[in-house]
Amino acid sequence: MSSAKAVLGLFGQDEQTKKTFQELTDLAVDLGAKTIFTAREAAEGITIFGQAGYDATQIFQALPAALNLAAAQNITVAQSADIASSVLRQYGKDVADTGYVMDVLSAASIKSNANILNLQESFNYF
Repeated sequence: MSSAKAVLGLFGQDEQTKKTFQELTDLAVDLGAKTIFTAREAAEGITIFGQAGYDATQIFQALPAALNLAAAQNITVAQSADIASSVLRQYGKDVADTGYVMDVLSAASIKSNANILNLQESFNYF
């Protein structure tokens, strides 16, 4: 979580900053316990979303969907978070749409017999 802390700028000693960091840490631990991914992998997703400019509230919304995509497509959480943030930004979608967009991408991958990483690459041409 130290990378996520740095990316999100959560170094302050005020109570709100400490609380936000603890909530994100708890999210990573919780998802690590409830999914096939580890807390470290969830933390990598938090870091990627932070690098994409997401705040803590947005990360809470987006990370579970990114883990679902990663599990369904057999990719890393970091790759999934990168795909999610890129596609949402490129198509002007709200973070609240992450689950829906990830489901559509996963279905498109399955129906087209292309893996999700190939689909991600194809978005560079739109």
